[in-house]
Amino acid sequence: MKLYSVIVHYNTSEDVIRLASELVNCTIREHSILVVDNLSEAPALELLQKELTKLPGVQVLPQQKNGGFGYGVNRAVEYIAAKEEEALVHVINSDAGILNRDYLTVLAEFLSSNPAAAMVGPRVLEQDGKTVQNTILPITTVSGVFSFRKKYSAINQSAVANKPVQVDCLNGVCFMIRLSAYLKVGGFDEQYFMYNEEQDLCFKLNQSDQAIYFLPVDSIVHEGASLDALEKTDWRFLYKRRNIVLFLKKHQSRLASIFIAFVFSVSSIPKFLKRNGSIRWIDFVKAIWSVA
Repeated sequence: MKLYSVIVHYNTSEDVIRLASELVNCTIREHSILVVDNLSEAPALELLQKELTKLPGVQVLPQQKNGGFGYGVNRAVEYIAAKEEEALVHVINSDAGILNRDYLTVLAEFLSSNPAAAMVGPRVLEQDGKTVQNTILPITTVSGVFSFRKKYSAINQSAVANKPVQVDCLNGVCFMIRLSAYLKVGGFDEQYFMYNEEQDLCFKLNQSDQAIYFLPVDSIVHEGASLDALEKTDWRFLYKRRNIVLFLKKHQSRLASIFIAFVFSVSSIPKFLKRNGSIRWIDFVKAIWSVA
């Protein structure tokens, strides 16, 4: 079955060129790479197109707007679906580096050998190249909002797993999914723009009885893997919390989303008083309440 790797690009040309160069050298057969450009600045797009034309099996799909990560992946999947009845789709962050040239083959063979599996994710290392990022995630709940950091840090399930494990949710940094499974649940919800869209996708897969697995095979180094960014009141801080509220409204209740929007509004005040980010508190509050 043919594999398509999907990278969403927005003004990070050098990272994407490096990543595409590494993906081309992976051992998987029948492999194409789609780079979706979300309306980058002209110099970035020009450099991207110039360099990627030198690589075999790589295509740039320019877009007319920056609709976010899920939007970019969805446009790539539409392109794939117009060409293939079935395929494997490998989604990978642009801030990743390939550690194991064989990991795509291992993931593809796992899906081929396990028809009940719809999605699979590999072991991911953090920026130091040693620490395993905990990419096995719980599905967001109201109680989980209060205990996430404690539970996330208590035991790194990705580090201790020594065999394939069925899970509720995987981090979206690197995963492989059947085209048919992605289409069946409607793909990424583009309302999220960035962050937490994998929670929504995995929830829908679970609801449709499509299994998700973690496979303990080394794959990539994730340059952006850090919980520290949560403490800066920047756009990352905003979208992570806004999208939790959105998820709860969609999949639990309006009351749950209103409650957590209130909690975030109040609990964030001390962080904003430190003035260590680019977002104003009032703008943060407006953003999270807009989806409650």
